[in-house]
Amino acid sequence: MLTQLKKISSNCNFCIHARWAVADIIEENLKRAEVESESDSDGDDKHCHTDTLELRSASGQEEEPVGKKSCCPSCSPSRFTEIKPVAWMILLGDSVHNFMDGMAIAAGFTQSPSIGLTLSLCVLLEELPHELGDFAVLISSGFSIGTALCVNFISACSAYLGMIVGLAIGEGSGDGSFYVFAAMAGVFLYISLSDMLPELRRSLERAEKRNESSFAVFLLEFAGLMVGSVCVVFVMLWSNSFMQRSSSRSL
Repeated sequence: MLTQLKKISSNCNFCIHARWAVADIIEENLKRAEVESESDSDGDDKHCHTDTLELRSASGQEEEPVGKKSCCPSCSPSRFTEIKPVAWMILLGDSVHNFMDGMAIAAGFTQSPSIGLTLSLCVLLEELPHELGDFAVLISSGFSIGTALCVNFISACSAYLGMIVGLAIGEGSGDGSFYVFAAMAGVFLYISLSDMLPELRRSLERAEKRNESSFAVFLLEFAGLMVGSVCVVFVMLWSNSFMQRSSSRSL
């Protein structure tokens, strides 16, 4: 069916590319589901047992290993070595992502205020739940609340570097902003296709394992996707009307 969908001809080149993209997305998610199902079945037969060694003194009380003591426990290097690697991966990914956000917003304001405001609103709606989730992951990875806030703020400051690069690209060449917008669109597509869609499918599988109504979960997910689509269309229409009003006032 996927191959037949790719062969559908149309006079609109955009429709052709859109159909190809949708077909590739469906095919990729089907392959991902098959691979994950095979890995889950293989992982059920494997078990890992670990033993924990504790240091105790002659009196039976636990002793802190040598080198763990520090005059400033929160700044001790040993505290950072205990952090899970996933936390550093999240911070690195957030830094790159925030850099792209700042670059896209700055490039948008070089084109027109309406484009800049639209991109700022989109980034705000996307980053608010994203940063809250990252903050929870950082705490569960071993960071304290204060340290998690600090490193998250440092990661967010990369948006200012992206703003400088975006302003330079937008002011330097007229076509440079469109390449920035294309790269930013790819980032949002990557987030939705690599994180959100697989998680939606896994939530349906978890509901089936708990003998819950997977159809109700599907309806809830579908309603969320529709609400997001309506918000995108609303922002797009508002942006077009704002640009028309600003152009008419300038004339």
